[in-house]
Amino acid sequence: MGCEVTSRVSLTPQELNVVRGVVAGLSNKRIGAHLRITEGTVKAYLKRVRLKLGAPSRISVRIRLTDSPMGPLLRELFADGRMLSPQPPAAASHTLPA
Repeated sequence: MGCEVTSRVSLTPQELNVVRGVVAGLSNKRIGAHLRITEGTVKAYLKRVRLKLGAPSRISVRIRLTDSPMGPLLRELFADGRMLSPQPPAAASHTLPA
């Protein structure tokens, strides 16, 4: 008999901004332009997010997050055109279900 375990993942504000871009379907280049960081930096953040979530690919990050309880919230963030905040709060940390 299986046992369901819910794990939580803590993301930095910048990792969360990158995730928002991924969920919105933006390319790494577009995410970088919105956040005023290089495409390579976006890739580095995305790699850290993938490791934290145990997600083997970018698309699996998107699927896991849009199918999670945070999915509706993440989709809502883009409903009115708000996509990414270029200057995330420095001390904040966000926890997402894995």
